[in-house]
Amino acid sequence: MKALKTAAAAALCICCITLSLSAETLKNTITVTGSGAVSVTPDVATINLAVITRSADVTEAVSQNSDLMLRVQSVIQTINITKDEFSTSDYSIYQEYSYKDGIQIPGEYRVSNNLIIRVRNIDDVGMVIDAAVTAGANQLNSVSFSASNTAEAVTEARKLAVEQAYRNARILADAAGRKIGKALIIQEQGYPQQPAYRTANVMLMEDAGGSTPINPGKTDVTVSVSVVYELK
Repeated sequence: MKALKTAAAAALCICCITLSLSAETLKNTITVTGSGAVSVTPDVATINLAVITRSADVTEAVSQNSDLMLRVQSVIQTINITKDEFSTSDYSIYQEYSYKDGIQIPGEYRVSNNLIIRVRNIDDVGMVIDAAVTAGANQLNSVSFSASNTAEAVTEARKLAVEQAYRNARILADAAGRKIGKALIIQEQGYPQQPAYRTANVMLMEDAGGSTPINPGKTDVTVSVSVVYELK
């Protein structure tokens, strides 16, 4: 029992010394943040579209929607889209209502079938949208662009973030008449999203002619860090 107490006391003493040293070390430090961003070119697009039908007869609305969606799924497979690259994201049926003089009036049944399409060739995005609309899709919710491989960009963004943190520390230290020592702690503030996404909203117009113009642009991979430097 005595040996156990002695061991516990020794451990507590070591812990206190460690904490004391840490506190002493951290007295002459400066904490700064830095961020780095690297632009990457998207190589994958995700299209979110829907087929919406209405009818006074719920069975008719469902049947029409099913026929149109089958046509949409069939036509996009002729444009380098496999069955594994599209899926249903939402399906709903409900009756619409209107109000007149405070009285609820039943309306038509609305059927909505949302489809997510993953396009691995960015050049095909406009073509896929046009084909889907021609086949019966009548609502385009969004088009998202992503870079599937951002490992190199993340590494470069990390370097840029640390470099910026060092520059910030130098500016503050110089202003205070001090010098920057070694980095004591480097902490990444949140992990960068992988893959990197950018979403573009595209409107469908009934009288639109020609191919739907799509420009994926660039998307940024951003890393932020917090660094504790020794002050001399």
